[in-house]
Amino acid sequence: MRRLWKMIAHINGQVVNYCALAASLGVSSVTVKSYIDLLESTYMVETVSPYFSNLGKRLVKSLKVYMADSGITATLLELRSFEQM
Repeated sequence: MRRLWKMIAHINGQVVNYCALAASLGVSSVTVKSYIDLLESTYMVETVSPYFSNLGKRLVKSLKVYMADSGITATLLELRSFEQM
């Protein structure tokens, strides 16, 4: 779980790719999705769905993931000073 937290901290605000995270962790993508859903239900992580009005598009948009607490994000990224940000 700590490795997943660090990976989420590194992709904070970016499109989440469950398969890439799963390959790095050595687990299935279903497991990563369930862990992220668990973190979302405890309000530690927020996922934002893409907004588009034309539902007939063939382009598939992915979710973006955000860590809810910037202090935890800074700790996981090992940021010790304001200049490192």
